[in-house]
Amino acid sequence: MSKPAIEKAKQQGFNVFWGDVTAAAYPDNYFDVVIASEVIEHLEKPAISHLP
Repeated sequence: MSKPAIEKAKQQGFNVFWGDVTAAAYPDNYFDVVIASEVIEHLEKPAISHLP
């Protein structure tokens, strides 16, 4: 997502986070749905990159 797109979304009242998801610090049960599409090719070690 481009920086201008992030700023536009924020201006429209959306809560936008861009960065390493482990640094996001959202509380447990914050989201109803999370969609991660086309991300596996960006993981440093995809074979071991999973949540318990």
